[in-house]
Amino acid sequence: MTSLLEIKEKLKQFYGRFDIYLNPLFKFILALCVFSVINGNIGYMKRIGTFSVTLVLALICSLLPVNIMILSAAAVVLAHLYALSLEVAAGGFAHPAGKLDCSFIFSVCAQRRNFCIADTDLPAF
Repeated sequence: MTSLLEIKEKLKQFYGRFDIYLNPLFKFILALCVFSVINGNIGYMKRIGTFSVTLVLALICSLLPVNIMILSAAAVVLAHLYALSLEVAAGGFAHPAGKLDCSFIFSVCAQRRNFCIADTDLPAF
């Protein structure tokens, strides 16, 4: 048990000594993961889906506060939705609850890719 406490104290000292370097590193890793997941899951706009753009965005977000990372991630999501359709981007931007309506996005994706959605209560377009 004392060895775990010693390791904990050493980690606290290490982080206290190098926190000016570790915080941007952790934010860079977090931003790189966030933008990679967004580009991998949505990925309709090929220009911002490249790894170089993801790397630059992660580097910029590592130097700025975390709130800016959230805003830039939202901007990347909206750019991908705009590449899909203007209606989807407008729905994602101006949704009254402040969140994306996945059923609306799925219905537009289904119409773009020509397959049928069965058993939904979506309004007709």
